[in-house]
Amino acid sequence: MPCTVMSAVVYCKRETEFSLNEVEKLLCEVDPTRVSNQTAQKPKGGEVYIYHYQYGTSVTKLDWVADGYRWLNVGCDRLPRREPVMYKRKFQIVKSGGSSSKFKRVAYSKIGASEGHCTNHYVLVHYIGNETVAEDLPHGNVKNRKQARPFYRAAPSIIAHRTARVKEQQSAEQHHFLATAADNVRNQPHHLTEF
Repeated sequence: MPCTVMSAVVYCKRETEFSLNEVEKLLCEVDPTRVSNQTAQKPKGGEVYIYHYQYGTSVTKLDWVADGYRWLNVGCDRLPRREPVMYKRKFQIVKSGGSSSKFKRVAYSKIGASEGHCTNHYVLVHYIGNETVAEDLPHGNVKNRKQARPFYRAAPSIIAHRTARVKEQQSAEQHHFLATAADNVRNQPHHLTEF
């Protein structure tokens, strides 16, 4: 069986934001050989990635968020305003003193991607600005921020897989415990007259 190589492929490079028409054209005429099947880690400013997701499942649709940086969500637009066809999600890099607009991430996806002439399920993620302003930060819930290790978010599909595995394990352990308890004489009801 052939081995599938997981990789993040830079779809194209662009230093400025796309217009709505440019994004629509990119998402409807995607070159599948340049689609990333793994989330890019610590991408540079100007890089554009296109990720495919399976329609109807929210598990892989958001894997692109785990790119190795910490982001502040600064809004989501539905474009154009009168008859929206596209979501535009905007993010600024998080630094120790707050957020910075010197490095931004913009993600585009079609509204109702299963309808109309464009039936592909893609997310276009564009990094704009200077990536060197980004900082590795610890998780927000630590006692000593100076000694804490940097926190890197796991992809939602990995979290869902781990959660399912833990639930299966807990269910198997509970079943084993109940079966063992039923066989154990100490757990059986006793009549006081037997003593």
